[in-house]
Amino acid sequence: MRYKRIISFVVLAAMFIVPGSVCAEMTYDSDMIDYVMQFIMSSTVRNVTEDKLIKGALKGMFHAVDPYSDYFTPAEIEEFEEQTSGGYNGVGLGISLIDGHMTVTAAEPGGPADVAGIKAGDVIISVDGKDVSGLAAGEVLNLLKGESGSSVRIGIKRKQTGNVSFIDVVRGEIKLNPIKYSAENGIGYIKIIQFTDSTEENLIPALDFMRGKGIKSVALDLRGNPGGLIPETIDVAQHFVPKGPIVEIHYKNAPPDIYESDLEKPEFNLAVIIDGDTASAAEILAGAIQDTGVGIIIGGKSYGKGSVQALVPLEDGSGFKITVAKYATPKGRFIDGIGIIPDVALANNSVAAADLTNLAPIKKNLVIKRGSVNLQVFAIQQRLKLLGYSKYKPNGTFGKDTERDLKHFQTRHGLPSTGIFDNYTYINMSSDMGRLANPQPKDMVLGTAIQLLKDKAK
Repeated sequence: MRYKRIISFVVLAAMFIVPGSVCAEMTYDSDMIDYVMQFIMSSTVRNVTEDKLIKGALKGMFHAVDPYSDYFTPAEIEEFEEQTSGGYNGVGLGISLIDGHMTVTAAEPGGPADVAGIKAGDVIISVDGKDVSGLAAGEVLNLLKGESGSSVRIGIKRKQTGNVSFIDVVRGEIKLNPIKYSAENGIGYIKIIQFTDSTEENLIPALDFMRGKGIKSVALDLRGNPGGLIPETIDVAQHFVPKGPIVEIHYKNAPPDIYESDLEKPEFNLAVIIDGDTASAAEILAGAIQDTGVGIIIGGKSYGKGSVQALVPLEDGSGFKITVAKYATPKGRFIDGIGIIPDVALANNSVAAADLTNLAPIKKNLVIKRGSVNLQVFAIQQRLKLLGYSKYKPNGTFGKDTERDLKHFQTRHGLPSTGIFDNYTYINMSSDMGRLANPQPKDMVLGTAIQLLKDKAK
């Protein structure tokens, strides 16, 4: 059997609009590939079909181009389009497997599940009568998705009461907001999670919020932003980048497209925070801000995805995305495989938990004071030293130094400064030691960005 496949395609603007009319024919004709396929199907003990092998070959073909090109089955192309749109049809629940139970972590405010009364902490036990125990979170989410206007019955168990109820929820269109914002002490904060088709739309209220508070300095957080729709990025850049080029898109057989900002005067001093997961369209924005000098870039080197993909549909509902261009920053920098180098290189310092393995045990309901000499005193001294209240080596003797250090501890915790270790002191010390064992990491990069903005405003 001889395979001849002729596929006509039109490039869609799902990722970016390719200039001009794009039309081509691809002819597939190979006796060797046909021979290999027939050999596989007649010889392998695995359950494979011709269709499965063809799809595998197509995926392999695009993987040979680069990591960003891929063949999509109809289900995969639907999922991809859902990701880039920033929305989906479903009930608006965030879920995660917690302690073996499929638990609701968030209900989209005003979404179908929220309106129906499902709350964070509820445990999902079934979807349309199907027991969800043993399923992954992604599988349960797929069960909850469906056509807008359709109904789904969700079985939940209330965490507080243990009561089981079955709630009918009418699915609707869920639009996720990719923008988070706040302000504190005269400095604004805007996080762009991804560039979907609603990013600029959701950015407008954030900017209005800043203007209403008289904010002139903004920390723009692009950490973890994987990119998304380039046209949306260009629209967002119009609010920050001064008049002139934003990005140049370079094609193989066509002149480059140059996209420009018409912003006469930028409103905000910017500190843009990036990391190794800042990629693609997010790097376009960071690169434009850096090249035009409208803001300082702080954090870690970005991912380095300086290429543009186009989405191509096929007649059977499948399709593929393929790299069709590379982009350059306003100063002509191609950052593919290089990334955006921050002006201030800084990584978040991970807070290491203290080593508590060699601590002497300490008992509650004891009264220990100056003059005591025992293991409990040694245990108290160990903790005072770890918590930063003592500079002396523990020796098991409760002297004036230990009494002074303990008084300091008690004063800092609002306790009577007696210098005597009692049960209230024990409770507060145990609480502090718990925080030492499980420290909450501080966002050092954001803190530095805010300080830089404050210094610039002086």
